Amino acid sequence: MRHAITKKIALSLTALVAFFSLAGTARAQDPVCLLGETPEGDFTRSCFEDGDVLGAAPSGNYAWTKVGSTGTVDESGISRFSFRGPDASVRPNRTGTVILRYAIDCDRPMRLRTRYFKIRFKDDGADARVTAKLVRSHVDGYETENVELFDSDWDITNSDAEQTFTKRSPRPLLNCGGDDVWHLEVRLEKSRDGDPQVSLLRFYD
Repeated sequence: MRHAITKKIALSLTALVAFFSLAGTARAQDPVCLLGETPEGDFTRSCFEDGDVLGAAPSGNYAWTKVGSTGTVDESGISRFSFRGPDASVRPNRTGTVILRYAIDCDRPMRLRTRYFKIRFKDDGADARVTAKLVRSHVDGYETENVELFDSDWDITNSDAEQTFTKRSPRPLLNCGGDDVWHLEVRLEKSRDGDPQVSLLRFYD
């Protein structure tokens, strides 16, 4: 009787080990799917095995995206800014400049593949302006580089509706490594009846 009970316990333990081994194998093989966007604005979907996510993913599948209202407002614009859903803007009854900063987690895939910058914005005329620049700073606190990415005063038609602008760089925009940190800085400038807004920001390959 004791031998039969011992045998049943051994079989049960063997079954449990096999079950968890299979479950672990299944989890390890579950693909990780990433959504990307082509330069033409089409969305793509690619899946990678668990160990390949940080490897060389195909083009169009790595992106950093933020909506405008996730930015940190510089204290100089605290009395002027307004967040409405995903949009960041200047309050209707205020004029001046609102500075927004967006932290960038700069890892290896992003460094190697981010050649495109996209912004969705609103500039409704001469009383509004939206600019964006990439800022590289040293951990000791001093600014080391500014990369101008966008200015709605470029040859862009003003509109009461939101527009999308895409910039392509011949080389990766982010050069991570060493003692450098990166952030994106957006400025909303308003005079009189302007209505500058930003609703989406994206780096992608």
